[in-house]
Amino acid sequence: MAYYDPLTDLPNRRLLEKLIKKEFSSMQRYGYETVIIILDIDNFKYINDTYGHPVGDNILRQLADLLKSNVRESDTVSRFGGEEFIILMPKTSVEGGYAFAERLRKIIMEKSFNIGSITLQITSSFGVSSMRNMTSQSLEDYYFLADKALYLAKQSGKNRVERAYERAGMEDTCERVARVSE
Repeated sequence: MAYYDPLTDLPNRRLLEKLIKKEFSSMQRYGYETVIIILDIDNFKYINDTYGHPVGDNILRQLADLLKSNVRESDTVSRFGGEEFIILMPKTSVEGGYAFAERLRKIIMEKSFNIGSITLQITSSFGVSSMRNMTSQSLEDYYFLADKALYLAKQSGKNRVERAYERAGMEDTCERVARVSE
């Protein structure tokens, strides 16, 4: 129970950190790339404030199920906290992670979330980053670049995907990739 979120039954931050350390070792040994995708529900506070926390909790559970049913068996979906989720995608390039996140963004946007007599549409913003070229095994280091990309997605209008590129010395640069005009 200490490794799983009680609301969504997804791995929590504690288990994710253990999985990232294990994945980092595999990446070093076998020389492949792994991607972290962080996603955050747009305007989630509005849902809680307008419909109440039980509706918000139900949205989180439904989104967790949607994420689990759309990832590969080798991927890990975890609840990072609040309305934030992280997907660990082994053996995936940044380009592959970006394409996957964009597909997921559209699935979430098109889904109707039903809670009793209430039907809601939500959107999510995404940050994608590679774990390649990292020298630390700390979750915060991996999270930092993906979080910067997520922040850019939020600042650029939400309901979009941004990717981060790690440069020498942990300087991060996020590139604007796709403006969503939907």
